[in-house]
Amino acid sequence: MHAKPHIILTQRRTGGTSLTAFLGEISHFPTCQHEPLNKTRIWKHIGLRYAETGDEAEMRAALAEVLEPRQNIKHCVELCHPAITRELIAQTAARDYQILVLTRRDEVSRQI
Repeated sequence: MHAKPHIILTQRRTGGTSLTAFLGEISHFPTCQHEPLNKTRIWKHIGLRYAETGDEAEMRAALAEVLEPRQNIKHCVELCHPAITRELIAQTAARDYQILVLTRRDEVSRQI
């Protein structure tokens, strides 16, 4: 089995930050800034530009560029446009990422 970078698809308040930190320690790949597509983070330009233009081809190309250096990613699905999340999943799957989905069954506890 060969080493793969991972992407954690999560919701807020599910333990994603802790899991990302742990997996980052044992991974052969670097970990990018947590939730890099958020409006104040390193890949913010992708979401901001997509909100401005709605250009899916441009968004796909921008994601392809930032995903070129294979790195571990934590992505909070609640904080990003669904089209960007769908494309992020498609592109990381095509790049042979390990995809982890982290949720919490008790929605009330998660929100509290």
